[in-house]
Amino acid sequence: MEAVSRIRFHTIGQNLKQEIEAFYNLCLCAAGGKRGIQDKLFRTLCKKYLGLFEMVYGHVRGKFIFKIYKARHRHFTEGLERFIERMDKSGTRKLLLDLSRLEMIHESELKRLIELKRHLQDMGIVMSVLIRHSSRKRMVNIFDSIRTIEPFELFDTEVDAALGNNISFVAE
Repeated sequence: MEAVSRIRFHTIGQNLKQEIEAFYNLCLCAAGGKRGIQDKLFRTLCKKYLGLFEMVYGHVRGKFIFKIYKARHRHFTEGLERFIERMDKSGTRKLLLDLSRLEMIHESELKRLIELKRHLQDMGIVMSVLIRHSSRKRMVNIFDSIRTIEPFELFDTEVDAALGNNISFVAE
């Protein structure tokens, strides 16, 4: 029970992956640190926990905590602005902008996107971007080039966004 009391509630901007790792460490602590003896049990526990998380995410996706906006064409910011205006800002903690259908972002769209991200940030809402990394290297490069001005978290999938497994800008 002592280990359970150390679980911290999720706060805005805290990385969900870190939360999962903390859960794993609590399991180790609860077992008296005997990792080597029950390694298979712990791997199974972690796998089950991640599977459960993916199931839960499937039920809450786009309903409350996460909102998802799918850009359908190059000039998407007007639609995004309308979406943000109608969005329940009190229940939304993260807006995932799906740019996976786009090849390129025009400079004016990128400028407006930065403004919208900062506006949402002031309200405690994190804006992240979904890009299919392998097929959208140009988009990754665009966001990499502006990261000193305004960093965006980029993700391959919605589940990666929920888990905090963002795309690295390390040269491949």
